[in-house]
Amino acid sequence: MTSHGMRLHGVCLVAAVALAGLLSAGGPVEATAATNLLFINPSTSTPLDSLFTVDVVRNAGDAVQGFDVKIAFNRAVVRPDYIMPGGWLTASGYPYVLYNGTVAGQDTIRFSTAFLGPGQTSAVAGVVAVLHLRARSMGESPLEFAPVTARDAANVPVLFDHSVGDKIVIDHVIAAWRASLGGVKGLYR
Repeated sequence: MTSHGMRLHGVCLVAAVALAGLLSAGGPVEATAATNLLFINPSTSTPLDSLFTVDVVRNAGDAVQGFDVKIAFNRAVVRPDYIMPGGWLTASGYPYVLYNGTVAGQDTIRFSTAFLGPGQTSAVAGVVAVLHLRARSMGESPLEFAPVTARDAANVPVLFDHSVGDKIVIDHVIAAWRASLGGVKGLYR
C-alpha cells in the first residue's frame, strides 16, 4: 500500500501536452501568409519501462521537400529508442529518406526528412515522424523544439513555427479493470 492508501500496479500515465496555439514566434503570425506549424500530438498510458509513441505533425501550409528537427528532452524520464517515418512521408508516393541523428546519451532528439528527386514537395498536413520512446521514471520531460529548418524544392528555407510548452508527464495511475455491478457490490459485502 502506498502512503495514500492505494495499491499502484506499476502503470504510469504518459501525456504529451501540446500547446500548439503558442507559436515560437511569440504571437500570432500575419494572416497574409500561410502559417506553417510543427507540433507534438498527445500520447497514451503505458506501463513503466515500456515503449510509447509521440507523433511530430505538420499542418497544411507551404510546400516543403523536407525538415531538420531538434527536440530537447529529459533523458532521466524518457529514452528515445527509434524514429519511424510518418504518413506525411510514406503516403506521399515519393521516394524519401528519414535520417535519425539522435546521439545516445544526449538530451536532444534529432532527425531529418526529405523527399528525393527534383520538385518533390508536399503541402498537406500529416505526421512527419513517429518518435518511439521508453518511459524510464516518473516525472516530466519538456519537449522543446529548436528552430525548425524546412526547405522547399529549390532548397530555399521555408519559415516554420513550432509549438512551445510541450511535455511528457509520466505518473502513476491506478489500473482499471472490468467488473459487473454484482462484482462491485461484492467488494463491499
